[in-house]
Amino acid sequence: MLSNIKIILVDENIPFRQALKAILVKEFNASIIGELESINDLQQIQNYSVADIILLDLVLPEINGIKQTINVLKQDSAIKIIALTSYNESIYHNNLLESGFVGCIYKDELFNQLSSELKKITRKN
Repeated sequence: MLSNIKIILVDENIPFRQALKAILVKEFNASIIGELESINDLQQIQNYSVADIILLDLVLPEINGIKQTINVLKQDSAIKIIALTSYNESIYHNNLLESGFVGCIYKDELFNQLSSELKKITRKN
């Protein structure tokens, strides 16, 4: 089990976000320190570094997740952001990593990928 990892969740789909939160807390002993549904909510957080990881949906109403990641990384280049997406094309995945994401979890593969992505990120710390 991972040690008490601090995570900010950003996804407008409330049932998905609640299910993801439940998995993270129960299976990974994670502390969810922010549960947000929009980019505007994320922009209200003054200090991203309180989180170990931000799990960020790429398709949000105000701005896409790639642009927001670039904005967040300009403020704090050390923050680790993992994309949550329904797009599973390899070229898309490569673009995410080039944009500053440290990982990508495909929503339809969530249960298969979540553990390995979190372990990979926390091992780098």
